[in-house]
Parts: sequence; C-alpha cells; structure tokens
Amino acid sequence: MRPLIGITCDYDSADPCKFWLREEYAAAVLDAGGMPVLQAPLAGLKVGDIAGKLSGFVITGGDFDIEPHYYGEAPLPGLGKLNPRRSGFELELVRWAFRNDLPVLGICGGMQAINVAFGGTLYQDISTQLPGASLNHEQGRNIQAHKVSIKPDTLLAGLLQKTETETNSSHHQGVKEVAPGLRVSGTASDGMIEAIENKNSKFMLGLQWHPESLYVNDPIWLKVFEGLVGAA
Repeated sequence: MRPLIGITCDYDSADPCKFWLREEYAAAVLDAGGMPVLQAPLAGLKVGDIAGKLSGFVITGGDFDIEPHYYGEAPLPGLGKLNPRRSGFELELVRWAFRNDLPVLGICGGMQAINVAFGGTLYQDISTQLPGASLNHEQGRNIQAHKVSIKPDTLLAGLLQKTETETNSSHHQGVKEVAPGLRVSGTASDGMIEAIENKNSKFMLGLQWHPESLYVNDPIWLKVFEGLVGAA
C-alpha cells in the first residue's frame, strides 16, 4: 500500500475561492511510490486533525514570503507579499511532524519554513541584503542553472551518492542563520545555503531548488522523493 504523503497547497486571500498546487509535486510523489494527498490551509483546521492520518509531508514553494515576525525581525523594504494563513499552517505542520517523527521534504519556500519553524532566520530580500549573491536564477524551473556543493555524510549526500550537483533556482529569499538542531548540507559557490536537514529527525530535508521540476529529465532528483516515501 502506498504511504499517504501530504502536500501543502497554495492559497491567496484575495481569491479565497480556490486552493491550488503545481502538478509536478504530486506527480513526483506518485512516481516515487507515494500517494499524494493535498493539504489545504483551511481556516479553523487543526494540523493534527488531518496530519495524523498521513505518513509524510512535502512543504511546497510559493509566491509569498514568511512573515518576519516569526524570526524576530521587522519587515524590510524588499519583503514580498505575505500569506499569513499558509505560513502559520506550514510552520505548525513542520513542528507537528517533528514531534511525531514523521518525514518532511521542504522545497524552496518549504526549506525556509523548516528553518524558521525551529528558530532560524531568513534574508528577506537577497538582492538588497546580500548583493554579492549571484545565483538567484529564474531561467526556468527545468533549467539546471548553478552548482551546489554537498557535504559528505549528510542525508542529501546519501540520497544522491555525490558531493556536487547542478540545480535550478527561483527565489528572492534564503536561509540566513540556521536554526538550532539543523545543519547545512548544501551550499552554492557564493555561500548561499541551498540545503538543510534536521539532525534529530529520521528524515527532514530542505532544498532551496525545485527537484519536482527536474526529475523527468534527470531521474536522480526522484531520489529525494523516494527517500521521503521510504522514510514514510
């Protein structure tokens, strides 16, 4: 029986009639042997009401920023639009999964959510806060735009069986201070943190890039989803 993998959906308060998800996320989970279950941040829904029926989670990316009050900062001019309902739901979900020893894969904004959930901070706007960073590419989700160095003896290195890879990238925020209990497992050449993992979890991995957009042309990226499903 395929394990049920919850995938967080996007939500726009200006258009409250719908939740949505890029099909690539669900397809990757299905191709990795899991059964995708869409998780919408419904008002009044307690995380444990649905999460307790699932075996693992994908925290997806989205066109929004996590409210900086979650990591003790005031908003800066480069901060993008916010999504309070979704951010609150996903941060609670990450912590709930950790307490209940369930695996989590965080992608792009989902990686940032993992870091913030455990006390880490973010660059609110890389272009103004870290002007030397040159790897914030937006050439297309299926383009491997830059290299990432992977630390040996990490979960990510074990999944990919290598210590360097090429990834895509589409983000204007990034991990600044890594939360206690987390460790960096991948960095770009400009020093931007590209992968993190929880040292105290059987599987909690955050990737700044989008493996769900790469795996069809490069099957190695299915391995991160297979790792999630295997842990589930």
